[in-house]
Amino acid sequence: MLNIDTAAVNGQPAANAPRADKGSFSDGSDFAMFLRMLTTQMQNQNPLNPVEASDFAVQLATFSGVEQQIQTNQLLGRLADQMMFSDLANWLNKEVATDAPVTYSGAPLRLHAPAISGATSRDLVISTIEGRELARVAASTGQNSHVFDPAQDLPDSLPHGQYIFTIEDFRGNDTISSIKAVQYSPVTEVRNNNGQVVLVLEGGQQVTSAQISAIR
Repeated sequence: MLNIDTAAVNGQPAANAPRADKGSFSDGSDFAMFLRMLTTQMQNQNPLNPVEASDFAVQLATFSGVEQQIQTNQLLGRLADQMMFSDLANWLNKEVATDAPVTYSGAPLRLHAPAISGATSRDLVISTIEGRELARVAASTGQNSHVFDPAQDLPDSLPHGQYIFTIEDFRGNDTISSIKAVQYSPVTEVRNNNGQVVLVLEGGQQVTSAQISAIR
């Protein structure tokens, strides 16, 4: 039968037992728990039909293999995150398309939305980031982009800030489409916020890579 020093199970190294390689296990408490379970299994086995020592060795090898695989997967995950972050750093100073809230600073904005077949009229809706509608401007149907110029489109000045721009298409009086307009903005910074990659756009918007629909 396989002999295990109970002193080692209680946290004291055995006199002639090999030291466990700390690098082989993700958590020393997990290994200690495994040893306690193994000891309990030995104490409660049938003395007339004891478990072979080779079976205990297989259990130990299996546990070690699982721990090694977990460490390998964690390492690969960290490497993948680093590679993704490095790739996104190449986006600096390039323009990306996003439907995140747009920063308005007084200059005209070019907004994009696909033309909807069958639409007889189209509106550009300006809303606060909380979703409260502020103004509605007529836009041309059949066009994939619209230049929003408050000096011409709005009777009153629009305060500088962040807004949501939505394109609504109508057939007669019926709304047939309502989608957020997309704007291209330069990337000024790439950040890693608690493991999540965040792009900072010109104007201060912060978006994740999942919110980017195009790059140029």
